[in-house]
Amino acid sequence: TMISGSVAAFGTESAKSKVFLFFPSTGMFKEYTLPGDSGPQYISIEPEGTQIRAWFTELEGNSIGEIIYDPTSGTARLYQLTLPAAAGGAARGVYAGLGSIWFAAASGVVRWNRATSQFTTWATPSHPSTQTAFVNVDALGQVWYTSRNPGETSTDNYVGVLRSDNTFTEWQVPTAGADARGIGINPMTRDP
Repeated sequence: TMISGSVAAFGTESAKSKVFLFFPSTGMFKEYTLPGDSGPQYISIEPEGTQIRAWFTELEGNSIGEIIYDPTSGTARLYQLTLPAAAGGAARGVYAGLGSIWFAAASGVVRWNRATSQFTTWATPSHPSTQTAFVNVDALGQVWYTSRNPGETSTDNYVGVLRSDNTFTEWQVPTAGADARGIGINPMTRDP
């Protein structure tokens, strides 16, 4: 992201329960400590506005977080939100769109609507010992995700899409033991 004309990067420090903001031009880090042993993982920045909002997942507990950085004052505020029980547990992946933030929770895809302060959860298709791992959103508003099983011989790894009509389509990853995790979409076109 750009802050006052300079490149800045947000990141997480899982073992230390911190979120950081890094300015490469000066080498400066600003670190923000989260309450408890939250284990922040993935982080995604909303499209820019006057304040910079980054959303992150937390492996411990059943929550997600938001950091809002005000470049005028150079200060940040941290917030944590509890995921709905239907999400099935800790979130892993996150995709921040403008006002709609998507999370890959253990057993579903979750959307946080910032304007209404409401969660919506879609239960992903169930497979033995799998968990939803990562999310990304294409230009059509479809949510792509991975569903993973870390077993060395497991064939229960999937790539799926939550379509705009609230239906799912999934494809099984052909390699046993694949442990499917991240999924990317062309950042220039957002085409799947």
